[in-house]
Amino acid sequence: MINRAVLKVLALFPMLLLLSAGSCNRTDIRNAGTIESGSNVFKTGGKYVFTLRVPDELEGKVYRAMWYVVPESAGSLEYVENSILGKDACLFKNDRKTVFLPVKKGAVTIEVSMIYYRQTSPQLFAKKEIIVEE
Repeated sequence: MINRAVLKVLALFPMLLLLSAGSCNRTDIRNAGTIESGSNVFKTGGKYVFTLRVPDELEGKVYRAMWYVVPESAGSLEYVENSILGKDACLFKNDRKTVFLPVKKGAVTIEVSMIYYRQTSPQLFAKKEIIVEE
C-alpha cells in the first residue's frame, strides 16, 4: 500500500506542472531593436561605434545585450557586459554601445541578442548587415 504522504505529493505534482506551464511568457522580441552606426561601409584597422536602440515599449523590459560578429573571424566587439542580477538588470544601459574592430574584408553581420524580463533565454533582438573594405 502507498503511503499517504506519497499520495499527497503525487496529487500536487500535476497541479505544479500546470501552474509552471501557465506562467511561461512567450513575448516575441525578435528584431524589435535597431543597430545604428555612422555608415554601412567600414575599413579594416579602424574603430567604429554601434549603438543599440530599444523601442520605448520595451525599455525597462529587456536586459543583457549580447553582441556578436558573423563571421567571428571578421573582427571583434568591445562592450561592457551586464553582470547585474535581479530587478535592476533591466536598468543597466552600458551594454547598449559597442566598438567594432574589423580585421577582414567582406560582408559582415552585427547581431544583438537580449532577454525579455520574464524569460530566461535570449532572442535575436537586432541585426545589421555591413561591408568591410580594406
